[in-house]
Amino acid sequence: MGADLRRGCAQGASRLGGRGRPADRGPGALGLVPTPVALAGFVLEVVAHTHDVAAGIGRTDLLDERLGHAALGIAERFLPAALRGSGAVFAEPVAVPATAGSYERLAAFLGRAPG
Repeated sequence: MGADLRRGCAQGASRLGGRGRPADRGPGALGLVPTPVALAGFVLEVVAHTHDVAAGIGRTDLLDERLGHAALGIAERFLPAALRGSGAVFAEPVAVPATAGSYERLAAFLGRAPG
């Protein structure tokens, strides 16, 4: 995750606690998790599904590659092998060419056919 995004998340999280102190835990897909992890999960969800909408309307040119790159970093850090495979939350990663952009690599890492 880039330094600017980390700093922005930390600043936002610090405001959630009410007294300049971050909340200890927030809701995540796996129950209560540390607030920065919950926020990272929300960023991943929004970025991944924004790509879905943009691809669906043929406007992937509007996507910011920096957000795709940040979301890919979040996914790589927080989606363990235990959440992958048959009957799991995510499929196994899909191979993509080395020239694939960040959104295509993100979709592939999430087990989806990029495109």
